[in-house]
Amino acid sequence: MCASKSAAHPALVYRFGPYELDSGHNELRKFGLRLKLERKPLQLLVALVERAGDVVTRSDLQRLVWAEDIFVDFDKGLNVAMTMTCPPKSSPAEM
Repeated sequence: MCASKSAAHPALVYRFGPYELDSGHNELRKFGLRLKLERKPLQLLVALVERAGDVVTRSDLQRLVWAEDIFVDFDKGLNVAMTMTCPPKSSPAEM
């Protein structure tokens, strides 16, 4: 994975495999095409990619992605967000 900074946007762009994660524009692209990803899963992905190689606990993710004044079922919300960050399996047409 590599990261690069843009002069106009100080946020990082992370590249891994065919994916590109632009944390400044909150966009995930695959082969240059923007993927639809809801806000929480995207925030979760950014939090994980920014800490690549480090152990990130559930408590860390709760602090980084969910505001302290928001009361939700965190475990369920995290599980749903994690599921949404997984790329869909390749269709036979893509093989």
